Amino acid sequence: MTAGVDLAQQLVRVSAGEEVDPLLPGQDGVRFHQGFLMMLTLALEGANRRKLFAEIMRRQLEKGVYADSQDTLTRLREDWRSLVPSMAISISLLLNPKPAQRIVKKTVDHYALPESSARMIREASFDQLGSAATGR
Repeated sequence: MTAGVDLAQQLVRVSAGEEVDPLLPGQDGVRFHQGFLMMLTLALEGANRRKLFAEIMRRQLEKGVYADSQDTLTRLREDWRSLVPSMAISISLLLNPKPAQRIVKKTVDHYALPESSARMIREASFDQLGSAATGR
């Protein structure tokens, strides 16, 4: 993202039940990235260990897409513990890039809306959805 809108932060706040203000228009030149998602993407595309290590080095040296950019998922100044999942994924993929698809599948299985719930939402009327949302 290059517009300076930190969508990941907004999503975290919404999922935590916080009210969020409408997003301001983006600004040219403000950049964000999601480093370990880039690693997963490369591994899914078949990158070998050497390519993954080169990506880690680009990220650490702030080269290429990482130049003048902030990581929205690993924010060390605000939460040093956010480094743990990033390091775990990066090390795991460096040791063996092949299980990337399994990592993504397990992640989605643990947070995605089950098919049965999605079906209930599709089949519900707008009145039912509005009543459920307002508690009436």
